[in-house]
Amino acid sequence: MRIPRIYHLDNLHSDQTITLEAQTSLHISKVLRMETGQPLRVFNGRGGEYDACLSRSHKQASEIKIGQFHPDQYTPKLNLTLIQGISRSDRMDLTLQKSVELGANRIIPVWTQYSQRHLDRLRMQKRQQHWQSIIINACEQCGQNRLPLLAPAQKYPAWIDQHDADETLLILDPEGSHKLTDIQQPKGNINILIGPEGGLSGEEHQQALQQGAIPIRLGSLVLRTETAALATLSALQALWGDFS
Repeated sequence: MRIPRIYHLDNLHSDQTITLEAQTSLHISKVLRMETGQPLRVFNGRGGEYDACLSRSHKQASEIKIGQFHPDQYTPKLNLTLIQGISRSDRMDLTLQKSVELGANRIIPVWTQYSQRHLDRLRMQKRQQHWQSIIINACEQCGQNRLPLLAPAQKYPAWIDQHDADETLLILDPEGSHKLTDIQQPKGNINILIGPEGGLSGEEHQQALQQGAIPIRLGSLVLRTETAALATLSALQALWGDFS
């Protein structure tokens, strides 16, 4: 039986009793239907995880007793950064969730010419918080003990201007001149640039090429934005990473 994993932001140490946030408590009591005495695991996103035991079940304020610490065992073979053109909310959510499961350790949302309309500051803050919660939930599910970095959303021109040209940048292009098997495994960080619905504009595509981006073709079919990101991450993991 799989032991549930939960994220807790604060510092953790053995023999500590902590009170969980209301949302986590509700999930434990109503969704997982856990009872007092049942085991679980808890992590704070900084590496490693702890055994724990549910000492009090309540939909608003459950308590857990922290047990033995287990050091972080997962060391990714690849340093993968996803630069994702902001797409429609449900597609963006899926992309974030699955990219964490597929080993992305940094995600940079960018507003492109074909992205949905930009949000005001307050709504953007709420969207970032929502994206962060998706990343946390994905880590709870997949066993990742370190939270991937979610960068603040930024406009494409600002991102491309500060991109390090020495880092590998892959851009998906149905008419691209390279397959992944045509290039050598990069030694450092691998950046994957994916456009939103409608892709990148011609100007944005050209700006990426001027920064040294390698146009990659994944077969003969045109993929949706969420499929493109996940297919690329999966292919990289199969070629050089955890799947190899």
